Amino acid sequence: MIPAGFCISFFLAVVFHFLLSPYLQKRVEAKMERLEKAKTDKENEDVAHENAEAGEGEEKKSAMMKKILGEDGEEEKAEEQDGEEQPTDSKTTDANISRSERIKKNMTASFHKSMSKLGDATINRDIEAEAFAGSAKAKEMWETGEEFDPRAEEMFSYLQVLTACLLSFAHGANDVANAIGPIAAVIAIYNTGEVNSKNPVPKWIIFLGAAGIVLGLLLYGYKLMISLGYKITKMSPSRGFCIELAASLVVVVASFVGIPVSTTQCQVGGTIGVGLLGGEKGNRSGNLNPWFVLKVILGWVGTFVAVCIINAGVFAFAYYAPSASGFA
Repeated sequence: MIPAGFCISFFLAVVFHFLLSPYLQKRVEAKMERLEKAKTDKENEDVAHENAEAGEGEEKKSAMMKKILGEDGEEEKAEEQDGEEQPTDSKTTDANISRSERIKKNMTASFHKSMSKLGDATINRDIEAEAFAGSAKAKEMWETGEEFDPRAEEMFSYLQVLTACLLSFAHGANDVANAIGPIAAVIAIYNTGEVNSKNPVPKWIIFLGAAGIVLGLLLYGYKLMISLGYKITKMSPSRGFCIELAASLVVVVASFVGIPVSTTQCQVGGTIGVGLLGGEKGNRSGNLNPWFVLKVILGWVGTFVAVCIINAGVFAFAYYAPSASGFA
């Protein structure tokens, strides 16, 4: 199993070096040229806009002088008369719409409004603005954090897609398995009446776990993005690549060995490591938010104790509850 994994990794490395790497380098160079050209065009537009504003100011001054001299009085009266003669037939248009069309129109508008509210509450949030508004330390870290070569960062933005896919695989292999494993065991015991070391996992439980990931990411994923992506240290594509690769390797190895671990904790550890070595501009002493890291660690301890107490209470309630006749 392990030699096969090394062979696959070596094959992918060769393919990337000889095929994907030159292609990505060309894309990065082309994008950087476009960005530089857009920056130059923006500067030229700003200069032209300033000149146009200066010209408009002169025209306004001359127009005011003409108005004072009374040369434009007749034209203003003609414009006012034209504005008063515009007819309004909105009431007749609304009267021609049938009741079913109005209901359909109202339902469509209500649906679009609901979807817009859902989007604003989930995927359309400005998480960077929320993170900086809620934490002055996060804003300070991002302003003073060390910046790397833009071309290197652009290259890592493509490589990060691969590490994100690997981390998703690791997350499904460990965290999701930890969630659906007890459910599968309960279903197997209920169906067979006995405990076995190996039982088949129903497909609907696997789909349930996958749906839970998607739904959780849609509704509350932005909160973790703010905490993990902004409040611990400054992020960039190169930093994210290192974090995802390290967390993926640890979780995949733990899954292969059979050790249940947390993908989030592995990512937090990788983020702390990047923050310790990332440094600030002109300073290599690190760029980290120690108080938020302490808060995360206390959260790990607190959730562990809380889950133990709650689980013990629920199990005790079920185990020691009086049984009805025939079920004892």
